[in-house]
Parts: sequence; structure tokens; C-alpha cells
Amino acid sequence: MPRCTKSHVQRLSICFLTLIGTYSGFSQLRQPYSGPLQLGAYQGNANYTYKVIEGDTVLDGTFQMKRSNLEALLQKSDSSFSISGNFSNDYPSGNWRFQFGEFKSDSTTQVVDFQYKLNVDGVQNEAFGAMSQGRPDGVWQFRTNHIKNSEIEQTLFHSSIEFDQGVPQKSFQIQNSSSTLVGRFLRDGLAHDEWTLYDIDDLDAIESWQFDDGWLKTISFTENGSATSAVLYADTPEQSTVITMDSRYFQILGLKASLNGNAQVLEQHMNALLKQNAEQYEKINAIFTELGEASFYPDFKVRVGHYPLDSLAMQQLAEIRDLHTQSKKITDGYLNNTQLSILKLSDARANYLYGAIAAIAEKYVQPFDALVAYSDNGILPLLSRSELINSLWANGLPNKELQWDDATYTGPNAAQYRFELADMATLLQMATYANGSLQAIALELNEKLIQDKRQQEYLNIEEQLIQKRNALRQFVDSVANSERNAYGPALNNIIVFADERLGTYSNMAEGSDKLDMGRTMVSCFDTLNGLAKAVAIQTERNQEIETTYLDAIWNPFMATIMNEEVKKRITNAYRRVLLPYLVQKTTTELRCENAQALLTAYDAAYERMLQLREEETQKLERKLKREQDPLVVMQLFNLEPLGEN
Repeated sequence: MPRCTKSHVQRLSICFLTLIGTYSGFSQLRQPYSGPLQLGAYQGNANYTYKVIEGDTVLDGTFQMKRSNLEALLQKSDSSFSISGNFSNDYPSGNWRFQFGEFKSDSTTQVVDFQYKLNVDGVQNEAFGAMSQGRPDGVWQFRTNHIKNSEIEQTLFHSSIEFDQGVPQKSFQIQNSSSTLVGRFLRDGLAHDEWTLYDIDDLDAIESWQFDDGWLKTISFTENGSATSAVLYADTPEQSTVITMDSRYFQILGLKASLNGNAQVLEQHMNALLKQNAEQYEKINAIFTELGEASFYPDFKVRVGHYPLDSLAMQQLAEIRDLHTQSKKITDGYLNNTQLSILKLSDARANYLYGAIAAIAEKYVQPFDALVAYSDNGILPLLSRSELINSLWANGLPNKELQWDDATYTGPNAAQYRFELADMATLLQMATYANGSLQAIALELNEKLIQDKRQQEYLNIEEQLIQKRNALRQFVDSVANSERNAYGPALNNIIVFADERLGTYSNMAEGSDKLDMGRTMVSCFDTLNGLAKAVAIQTERNQEIETTYLDAIWNPFMATIMNEEVKKRITNAYRRVLLPYLVQKTTTELRCENAQALLTAYDAAYERMLQLREEETQKLERKLKREQDPLVVMQLFNLEPLGEN
């Protein structure tokens, strides 16, 4: 059986299997579906018909989908929706209606004609109109109503636009709670004549856009009783193109208005109302896109200048983007570097270089941020080169000699760069100069940061070494006299050795070798502290071992039970051979390289003695007879050797 493969059907999360048997024409018949369906953020129950053509599912016939939840409404609130329309061979066709509601209820009900009625409050969005071959056709209306007690209390938004196969026609009207916009299009969908925004209360014109065959000539508006007018396209560019009145267009208008000193013109109400209308259409377009083949958008057409980039300019733009990526990485990295922020407070040169980076970021990197955004948004070919450069540097191109506070900076090889013409080649030279300057600064700053980091590491290492050495001294001094008498030389040598290592370290010249030694000594001093504790506790361990190896034995001569040491060859090997060997190593041959092995040997020998008390050791005792070699004893005890001296 074939599987459904069409992309939009995959988005519907439905795959229909067709049972075609031996009759090829059966798959052309409409088949019904009724069940759950998800369209983007909308999830509900759907009823529709479809056909399977060559393995693809094609929507054809009526379509209905809705969702509402009475229990949710009674408890808190409900987000409901209803979608109904028709498809013809996968294209939305005929009449369509969309309703979206956000409702709350006070849970008060009444019975009317044997039905319970429940009043709701909230907001309902509604859109309805006809489609032809996946495009709006005829009048489409959008309404946003505020609902109070299940009745329309106020219309918050209303849009009425007539289309011919997706092309807006004739007059239109868009209204919100405070103003109404009216305007018209030519038969080809181009904006034309005056688009006027009226105050909804007194019907006075508060803003108007004057179009001529798609060209927006002027914007006029009244604010606080004062009339203002801004010229946008006074002269028609030699080359032009037609685009949709979308975010690109508003961005171009904003740039042109700013260059003319009228940036506030696009901060008025008409711009916001047009964007609100576009958002309403985009919401429906997203649903149609999930369902099938459709293009549902208020395709308001306008004319703009066209300044295409040739192959050389495209190559230069690509190089600019690469250089800008490198430059931005440098500026962001250093301007947000915590270490540098602290270092520049005490290092005048670092502070100067930091200031140079900040100046380059402001004069070069940030404008190139905008250039890259223009490229990504597709408006570079819609701006003249002079408009582009003037929008990036409103006060003129930056000097190669940058100034800030009382400082100046000039990058390497500055004389070879020319910032003169308003073209892509000049922009490439500027991006190259900025990047070269930042690379040179980064090279010097990096050395400073490495040196500063090294100094910080020196301070950290030395602080740790002193702290650990003092802790070692404090511990040894606190050991009772009995321990010092038995193991005093070993404990004293640990202190002497630590001080010798500190002396050797302090006499070394700064460099990587000294840092390596410092890092090693931090670990070594931790081990020395552990070794000192192992040596100091040895007296207690000896007493525990002695007690462990005592056994109650009947003495016939004394006629009494007496404690007598057992396994004497083992205890003698430990007390007279192994332990003196470890103490001698600690006293005369201590090094960082063997400190850990000594610490491990003290602990392991103690643990092994406790184990041997419970084990069968006759064979071991025979081997230990008159054995005086500590290395052999360690081997017989199954202890790791200390290694080479």
C-alpha cells in the first residue's frame, strides 16, 4: 500500500493508507476523515474529504475544524476556534470563515427553550471571505470584537479589502478603536492617490500618505495642532521595482525619512495600523500554508528604487561580511572581557587599547552590523549607495585617526586606505582597515592578558603554598610530645623539605618553568600534609596493632589465663623492618616524587596488618624468619614498592 508523501500532509501529522485493490480509478474517489488534527498551534477536531492521487493526499471538498472546552471555560477561561471552508484539488476555494475566541464566564446559566445558556466575556477575532485557486478573491473582512455578556461591546479592529485573484483592488478601509484608514489601489494592486487616516471621534484627518502609481511622494500628519510634511520620493529614480508593502518597505521608508530629518513620520498611527492589518492576514496565511497550496497576504504593491549589485559588488559584500564577522568577534570578546575590565583600571596601556577597540566598534563595527542586517533583509538593492552610506554614517564617514576622550588611534598602514567614494569598494576598504586595526590591538592586548593571567596565577599559587605550609607547621607543632619523640625526625624533615622547596621556587625567574613547579608544589604540599598526619598517627596505630595481635592463652605454670602476642614474626617484621624503613625514607630521602608513595605505604601497611591477623599466615611466617630486607617484607605483605630513589 502506498504511503502519503506530500509535505503539507506530513505537517498535518496524518498519513492515509489507500486500499486500491485492483481498480486504479478507486483512488480518485473522495474519502472522508473525521478526527483530531493539529495546524501549527491549533489543535482540535476536523471533518473533511480528500482524494489520493499517485500516492499523494489531496484535500478536496468541505473542510471544518473547531475546538471549544466548556469545562475550561467554567473553571477559568477557554481558547476556542472554528475554521470552515472548501478545497478544490488542494487549493482553498469558495467561502471561508475563521473565528478565534478568548473567553471567560461567571458560570451563571439560564434555560431558554430547553437549552442552557451561558454568557461569556472576552475577545473574538473573525475573518471571512472567498478564495480562488488559493488566493483571496472578492471582499475579505477581519474583525476583532470585545464581547461583554455574549454581545459585541466594541469593535477593536476592522479591515475590509477587495481582491481580484490575490491582487487588492479599488478602495479599502482599516479601522481600530481610535482611527480609520481609507485608501485605494490601481487595478494592478499598486497603492495610489491619498491614503488618509481619520480620528474616529471627530473625523478629522490626522495623517495622509500621498501615492502616485505606487510611489509614496509625501507623508503629512498633524500632532498637537501642528502640521508636518515629509518628502519621500520627490524624484523618481531611474531604475525601480515593485515590492510588497512589508517590513522591507517600512525599513526603507524609515531610512529615507531619517536621512531627510523626519524620522518621526513613521512613528505615527498609519504605519502601526498597516502592520496590525498585515499581522491579521499572516495569522490566516499560516493556517492555509499548513493545509494546502495557498498564498494569503494583503499584497499591497508599491514602487521603490532599484540599485542591483553586480558580480563584483556581490563579491565585495561577501568579503565585507567575512571581515565583519572577525571584527565583531574581537570587539565583543575584548569589550566583554572581565579580566581586561579589571586590568585597564591599573594598566594605562591596556586602558588605551580598550578605548581604541570601543572606538572602532562604534565607528566601524556597529555600522557594519546594520549593513549585514540590510543584506539579510534584502533591502541593499533597494537603496542607492549614497543612501546606504549616509544611513550607516549619518555624520559622514569616520576618519582613519580615531579620537575619544583625550586619546587618538591610527591603525597600521592607514595611508594606503582611501575612504572617498560612496561604493562597495570603499566599504570593503573600511572593513579591511577596521579588521587590521583590531587584529593589531588584539595581538598586543593578548600578550598583556597572558602576562596578567600569569601574574594572577603566581599570586594564587603562592597564596596556596603559604597557606598549606603554615597548616603543615601548625599541625606538626600541635602533635603531642610522645609522637614527636618517636617520629620527631620524620615530622621535622617534612617541614624542612617544604621550606626548601619554597626557597627553590622563590629563587626561580618568572616563566613557564616556575609556573609548572608552582602547580606541582601545590599538589605536593597537599600530600605532605597527609604524610605528616600519617606519621603522627603511627603511635596510635602501633598500639592498635599490638592489641589486635594479643591472644588469651592458658599458662600452666602460673595456672592462669594470660595475654600473649601471636604471629610474632609478622609483628616483628612490621615494627623492626618495615616501619623503620618508611620512617628512614621520610627522614632522609623525602621528595615530591615519592611523598604520595610513602603516604600510601604507611596506610597500606597498617591496613594489611589488620587483615593478616585474621588470615592463615603459617607459610608467610616461615618466609619472614630472620628476613631483614624491607623490600622483601613489602613484597611478602603484598604491598606496592616505593619505586626508585
